[in-house]
Amino acid sequence: MTSVLIAPDKFKGSLTADEVAAALEKGLLSQAPGTRISRLPLADGGEGSVAGARAAGFTTRDVTVTGPTGEPVTASLGMREGTVLIEAAQICGLGVLPHGREAPLTATSYGLGETVRHALEDAPDTIVLALGGVATTSTATATSTSTAARLRQGAPVPEGLLLDR
Repeated sequence: MTSVLIAPDKFKGSLTADEVAAALEKGLLSQAPGTRISRLPLADGGEGSVAGARAAGFTTRDVTVTGPTGEPVTASLGMREGTVLIEAAQICGLGVLPHGREAPLTATSYGLGETVRHALEDAPDTIVLALGGVATTSTATATSTSTAARLRQGAPVPEGLLLDR
């Protein structure tokens, strides 16, 4: 028996990765009915990252945080075995801008830091930030501000930013 792994990303603006996988599965089975098919929707670090993680066995928990225009948005945290995945696109992404109007100079990523604070409530070993598809230019500054983080003065920075909570 032939086995096929269907592992697509979204078709931006038309189908989610899961919808693409389902359509491909339907088409394959219509032409090769005995095929064993596994679906694994993927994402590139933008929209669909948590959905892809859910397909790989993560559970989710919804949180309400500040969206890119200051209005509340609901985002899903992906969680599994001490790891929390946060998808910035759900919080401050292009898809959550009202009427799709881009506003890179005024949109905020403050809610991303709020989401990190929610994730820290679960005392995870690892937090993964999927930062693709954001509508802001302030990701590091606003996220640091909303987590009440401060940069360590005079500390060597061998890997990324060092933050004190």
